[in-house]
Amino acid sequence: MDNMLPPIARGMRPPSTTQARRPRNGPEVGDGNWGRHRGKVKYPKFLSLVLLMLIAAAAAAAQDDAAEAEYEKFADTAWESFRESSRKVDKQYGIGKYERWDFDQDTGQIVFSDNGVKKVIADVQIIGSWSSNLTWLWAWDNRSIDAALKKDALKVREFGKQKKFWRLTTAEFMSELHDGWTLIAIAGYITKAKTAFRGQTKTGYVFFLITDLKWADQKKPVSPRLVSPGKKRIDQ
Repeated sequence: MDNMLPPIARGMRPPSTTQARRPRNGPEVGDGNWGRHRGKVKYPKFLSLVLLMLIAAAAAAAQDDAAEAEYEKFADTAWESFRESSRKVDKQYGIGKYERWDFDQDTGQIVFSDNGVKKVIADVQIIGSWSSNLTWLWAWDNRSIDAALKKDALKVREFGKQKKFWRLTTAEFMSELHDGWTLIAIAGYITKAKTAFRGQTKTGYVFFLITDLKWADQKKPVSPRLVSPGKKRIDQ
């Protein structure tokens, strides 16, 4: 399954960030039980797609050629480095093979399971979300995400400010799905995360960094409820 950084773990990244693409023949997320989650993603309520395009264009214009070239070089380095480190972790814990994942914003954890049995528990940070209307939203601009879960996203923004990389400092902009993989790789490289995970929602994907993970007690079954009473949801 391609929830686990498929272009990083399963393919080499093209030289240019803007040319990177997810393998077309790879499996699609959403098969089986891969879309179950404790939350949903909210999408832009006030900005039209045209306005988002103008924002991205203005941000890109403000960034000089030297900074853009530096961003492309940095993105290539981040991609390759995070690909290698995450591949080792993915192989060890087999994250991509489990039939179900459950995210709880209160605990900041994702539980991976098979047949109702917990297999792996991962501590996560939410980096951003991609919508099927072709927009990327950074977690640091999403009010429905708990502050504790977007600390790493804020680190990425601060790094972007220092380097003048507009993609890391613009809250929301037009993007394709492969851009989400590039951004999550950059975030993982900057924060030295273990690996990353993409969770499907009804209208897009949420991108998580996995900061730590461990084997679960396999004797404890997973609760059949996807959202327990009182649990907070992620809105975009």
